[in-house]
Amino acid sequence: MTEYFREEKIRFKYFPAFYLTRILFTALVFILGQMQWAVMAIAASLSYGFRYDTEAEHFIPLSVDEMIKRRRTRLWMIWLRYAVLGLASLLLHYLMMQNGIYTFDSEFSILLRHPAAAGAFFILQMAFVYSNLLSSSIRQINPVKKRLPLRMQIFDYVFRLLPNIVFFAYGIGLHHRFIENEPVWIHCCIILTAAVLLIIYNFVTSKTSGLADYTPDTVKKGA
Repeated sequence: MTEYFREEKIRFKYFPAFYLTRILFTALVFILGQMQWAVMAIAASLSYGFRYDTEAEHFIPLSVDEMIKRRRTRLWMIWLRYAVLGLASLLLHYLMMQNGIYTFDSEFSILLRHPAAAGAFFILQMAFVYSNLLSSSIRQINPVKKRLPLRMQIFDYVFRLLPNIVFFAYGIGLHHRFIENEPVWIHCCIILTAAVLLIIYNFVTSKTSGLADYTPDTVKKGA
């Protein structure tokens, strides 16, 4: 955790524009309420940032597990920030609508009409955010893209792609009375099933990803 705050301090010191992006992101999440999923879907792909993997880092007396733990800590801290902001936004919109105050969700809000569905979708949303952050982390750990064996392709399709389809389908559909077409409990089951599949994917991917050996630039270029 200390390493995460140290890296954040350096980023804000040399790139003050990050203050603006953080403020903009926070404002959008609170303004959009239930529609926050669209902002998070985009921002989650960018929030992990780029962590330089230098030769000096490999001289530090840290084990591979310790280096991976540093990266995972950054992932969890970013995810926690998303979760806290997202919950605070939904709670604020719910309380405002309960008191008759207009919000972006007021015309048709599943927060008021179907709070269970809203809660289920938020769980899927946060699983999706974690998946994107994890993907960004792994691309930096193992930058060389390898073709997956057939069984892993099937696993990726069932546990990642299908939940992603459900996420975007419900994210768009929830604001067009899509959930009124069937009993709410059916939609909740579909959303939660997708969330469970994506959580399993995140767990397995996190456990099976490693840290590639450091290769100097001269070797990469064939020198």
